[in-house]
Amino acid sequence: MKNTLDSLFSVDTNYPFEVIIINDGSSDDCCDFLKTYNHANQVKLFETDGIGAANARNLGATKASGEFLIFCDAHLQFEDLWIDHIVEPLLTGKSDAVTPAIASFGNSDFIGYGQTLKSNLRIKWNSKQNGLFETAVLPGGCFIIPKRVFEDVGGFETGFKTWGHEDVELSIKLWLFDFAATRCLM
Repeated sequence: MKNTLDSLFSVDTNYPFEVIIINDGSSDDCCDFLKTYNHANQVKLFETDGIGAANARNLGATKASGEFLIFCDAHLQFEDLWIDHIVEPLLTGKSDAVTPAIASFGNSDFIGYGQTLKSNLRIKWNSKQNGLFETAVLPGGCFIIPKRVFEDVGGFETGFKTWGHEDVELSIKLWLFDFAATRCLM
C-alpha cells in the first residue's frame, strides 16, 4: 500500500483529491507507516473487522467528500495526469464511469483494457483499442464514477460469497439504470 500511495502523491494532476483507506481486518500491519507518512494529513484511515471488498468499498464511498469516486486497489502505480485523463469523459458527458488501461506489475507486456464476459460468464480482459471505447465490465481494481451515480445504483452488492462478482454486478446495474456506457480509456 505504501508504494501505491507514494506513486499517487508523486504524479502530477490538476485536481485536488483525498485518499480514503479501508483496512479491512488485515493483520500484517500494512497501515502502520501512516503514523509517520509525509502525506498522512491527506489520508483518512478507517479500520474494519473483515467486512469484505464490497462493503469496504461502499464504506469508503460514504466517507468520501468529493463529486467523483476513484476506486483503487492497494497495488497500483500511476502516471502523470492519470486523474485528469479519466475524469475528462465524465466532465464532458461521454460516460458515467471510466476505467483506465491496467498493466500487470510482474508482466508489463500484459495490459487489460476493461473487461467483458465470456459465454461461460467468466471475465475476459479486452484487447487494445483506440481512444475511449465501451466496455462491459469495470474492473474494481481501478475505475472512476460520479458519487451520485454510484449512489443511484446502490453501490456494490454485498451478498456475493467471493470477491470479483460485485464488479460485474455494478457494471450491469449501470447498464440497467440507463447510465451512459462504461468506458475504457487508454
